[in-house]
Amino acid sequence: PPPGTPGSRVSLSLTGLTGPRSCRLVALRGDGATQVLATWRVPASGFGTSGQPDPFTLAVTAAVPVADLTGLRVESVDAAGGSSVLVRLRL
Repeated sequence: PPPGTPGSRVSLSLTGLTGPRSCRLVALRGDGATQVLATWRVPASGFGTSGQPDPFTLAVTAAVPVADLTGLRVESVDAAGGSSVLVRLRL
């Protein structure tokens, strides 16, 4: 975000991400709330795998101030909307 604007920028690269699957990036806030920052589909060849050696890269701007972020999660989402945590980052 521009200087003086509340919010944060999040950039990440993932390898070893197998597919096919749907994924999402979730921000964890200090008050216990969560916010989905991005969603994407992983092809059958995956990312950062023998079938597709390039990593998955993502850059997003979130309305969550940096001071309010306590962590990030990358989740796999199934067809019924259930999720499982693939990666957890504490900030």
